[in-house]
Amino acid sequence: MWEWIEMSEKESGESDIMPLSSASINPNILAHSIIKVSPLIYLQEGNKVSFDCTYSLSSASMSFGILSSDGKFYPINVQNGKIKQSIQVSFSGDYYIAIRNNSAQSVTVTGTVDY
Repeated sequence: MWEWIEMSEKESGESDIMPLSSASINPNILAHSIIKVSPLIYLQEGNKVSFDCTYSLSSASMSFGILSSDGKFYPINVQNGKIKQSIQVSFSGDYYIAIRNNSAQSVTVTGTVDY
């Protein structure tokens, strides 16, 4: 399942992730916002993106996932302060790895993303 994200809602994170890699991330995400934590990367159908992260304000509702270049966000929704899950790519194409803060307070995420 995917959600439509207006392209103007995205903000760039400070982390850079290179294709087919593992990278550490440490972005601060403002309330009710989404950030890209990677440059635009090409992912093939069947590839997996794995998140192993924790975030401050463990009660916050967060979404970790991939964002297509046309604005479709494929999220994993989390509410317990941590994520150790993968998302499988259904369609080959260009994507950003993105994190959305669904809560009313800023959240800092730390961890790794593998793809």
